[in-house]
Amino acid sequence: MKTNKFSVWALLLGLVSIFTLSSCLGDNDDDNTSTIRDLTQLEKQVAISNAAGEYEGFYYFIDDKNKLDSLPTVATISEYDSVMTVTIPRASMRASLMRASADEAKLAIFDQSPSIKLKGVLHPYFNQYWNAGDYTFIYTYANNTVTETFTIDDVDHTVVYKFADYLNSGGYLYNRSAEYYDKKFFCNILLESVTLEGTTYNLLTGMTFEGKRN
Repeated sequence: MKTNKFSVWALLLGLVSIFTLSSCLGDNDDDNTSTIRDLTQLEKQVAISNAAGEYEGFYYFIDDKNKLDSLPTVATISEYDSVMTVTIPRASMRASLMRASADEAKLAIFDQSPSIKLKGVLHPYFNQYWNAGDYTFIYTYANNTVTETFTIDDVDHTVVYKFADYLNSGGYLYNRSAEYYDKKFFCNILLESVTLEGTTYNLLTGMTFEGKRN
């Protein structure tokens, strides 16, 4: 899977001023233009190779420093095509759907839907705030809309998940960022909306996957 080099670099330049995973990077005196540089092809390959593997970990609300109500899940990073795949537990979205006024009938259907897999292509870049050997990534969606069709009592149902490029949450502007270090992988998952039985619920929910490589 390939992404146009110019578009990825342009995206990096656009993201640098708002990059954050769990906190702001530096203060107003920082020269943010120095936080990124274009990596060599070898450096990119090393970054992906070092991060590649299977991760077991947890999925929790992006602002939840105590990881309350975290759910166990898994993720993989493929060295072959730089694709990360995060399995998103269905239960993580139920409370957000309730707050968005989904009725009990729709929630009952949602409760029987399968977990979904979000796929994104990782693009490593240099970040001056992290130690050498650690890697920061942005990711581009393989598909920012995921559709799941399933059957309950011989009746077909469909749930459509749409993921966002940016999300404002808790006073921070989050983007499609990820990090790897010391066999640990973190990434932001930005859920924009869920369409259930033809009704779209705008959730605007930021989540984090945090896992350790097996």
